[in-house]
Amino acid sequence: MDEKKRRLSALNKMPSIAQIDHRLLLDKNGRLPFISQLSKSEQRKLKAHAKIISKRYTDILKKITQSGAGFPVDKFLRELVYEYTHRYASSGANTQPLNFNYFESFCNIRLMSNTVAPYAVPSDEIDHLFNLTDYFDYCTSDKMDNFNLTSLMELPENKTLHFTTNGDVLDFSILNAEGKEFVISGFSMIRRKNFLHWYLLGGEILTQEEWKLKSTDQPEVTLDNIHPRKKAFLTEAIEKNNYLYGLPVALEGTETAIRTIVTGEIDLVTKKYLGRCLMTETENSFNLISDDPEIFDAYDTDERQNMIDIMKKQVNHVSAMWDLANSMFQIPSYFAYKVNVTKEVAVTAGRQVQKLKGSGGRGIHAKYTNVSAINIIDSNVPVIRPVIPTHYNTNTSGYWRRLPQGSTGKGPNGEIESGRTWIKAKNEWRETSKAPRTIYIKSTIRAAELKALEYEQMAKVISTTDKPDKEKTNVEYGVLYVLRCTIMKEEVYKVGWTSGTAKERAKQISSATGVPLSFVVVDSWKHEDSEALEKSVHAMLEPYRINDKREFFKAKYQSIKKVIESEIQRSTLKGL
Repeated sequence: MDEKKRRLSALNKMPSIAQIDHRLLLDKNGRLPFISQLSKSEQRKLKAHAKIISKRYTDILKKITQSGAGFPVDKFLRELVYEYTHRYASSGANTQPLNFNYFESFCNIRLMSNTVAPYAVPSDEIDHLFNLTDYFDYCTSDKMDNFNLTSLMELPENKTLHFTTNGDVLDFSILNAEGKEFVISGFSMIRRKNFLHWYLLGGEILTQEEWKLKSTDQPEVTLDNIHPRKKAFLTEAIEKNNYLYGLPVALEGTETAIRTIVTGEIDLVTKKYLGRCLMTETENSFNLISDDPEIFDAYDTDERQNMIDIMKKQVNHVSAMWDLANSMFQIPSYFAYKVNVTKEVAVTAGRQVQKLKGSGGRGIHAKYTNVSAINIIDSNVPVIRPVIPTHYNTNTSGYWRRLPQGSTGKGPNGEIESGRTWIKAKNEWRETSKAPRTIYIKSTIRAAELKALEYEQMAKVISTTDKPDKEKTNVEYGVLYVLRCTIMKEEVYKVGWTSGTAKERAKQISSATGVPLSFVVVDSWKHEDSEALEKSVHAMLEPYRINDKREFFKAKYQSIKKVIESEIQRSTLKGL
């Protein structure tokens, strides 16, 4: 049994009547004929059973929203899992959205025990935090000269790898040739056999005027070209939203970047894309553009060409995100890479060989573990540099066609496939220009790090009394604080926690030997587990850290505050 057939085997156990949206079967009196034919006793049993199933679906949906690390990429996956499960519960198995074609590989489909009621759960996940600037320092160096896409065949199979950027998402922006600016907040991938499925979460930064126009100009949703089996379900959903797409949704950490997802499936052997998809989010829907030829089947020849032209224009508009996704395929090797230094050299240089105490730690909802590496600083590295990402072609010799549940087809090389079959056809329009595009990286954090070194000595004067004594006070809630020394002209802040008050902590540090001027409180937040919150905040502030042993960070205060408030919200809502 092939892997995909096994993954979707639960759906094949459903009887055909359970896969259909029952709205389509209602008679003129709004009743289901096959229910009316049952005896009253059988109807009561069926109603009681349906009530139990409904309660279990409610519990499953609640559990989905409360799971995960709470970062943007895994929150997005849970939104999709929630939607897929909701559709199974409310309208059968045949009304899944088009994005299910691209994201079902990130899910596992199961049946409730002793039933044929399906639901979706995320596949096993591994979360990572990383700094984009440091990552592209690595990608643009000679360390990546030998990267080969087939090396990703070594990734663990059937496990979703989430990679979330830490720091302020606006610290790192990508400029395309037209001067459009893009930011990203995460990347996820999963390997299923020799196919790699991935998605990149980000968005274009709009001006206030552009955002205002997007917010006021809301097009109406039409029911044209909707597949008949989905029409009843979608009509009801559209009516609830007054036939409007709704306001644009901002990418977390931004005010004017529309949350955008680019996704695709690539064959790691042939190194060609089998399909790609672009999604932009509004309050009520995802606006989706796909290069799947079958989405145009409902249009006549002229409309089809017009839709293709619109698709190409929209895909090219966010070309920076497509190209960045190509570059993100190298991220597993970045996490594995280490600079090799012998113990003898390290000892001679006076560097600590053992793991630093306090590395990582338990945060609000997860344990953080630092993946160490030795950084080599080159003061001649320019702040802005070009990146030429690898270009991967799109397969133009055919495309996938979905088949009914339980059916099998054949892949490009004659292999058996479940639920889909490969159609040989020429689709030259799916291929974009082979000329590599240039992405300009605004490496603001890298530039700041070089100047921040002068403050390292000041950070060292804070002694081991840096951690507060929990037994000195009976305050129920601890405090996460941000302090600043008045002698520091640049923006360098100390971020930590105390069981007392922020003012008491500032006074305690200011009285330490070697501190030339006093520390003042910039801001503070009460929290029921401020020590764990500190670990989570420090993980996200890692790009700004001056010294591995100290809690000093060099960045604009608004960036630090945004990260702290985001972590506090994440600790409260946990994936909602």
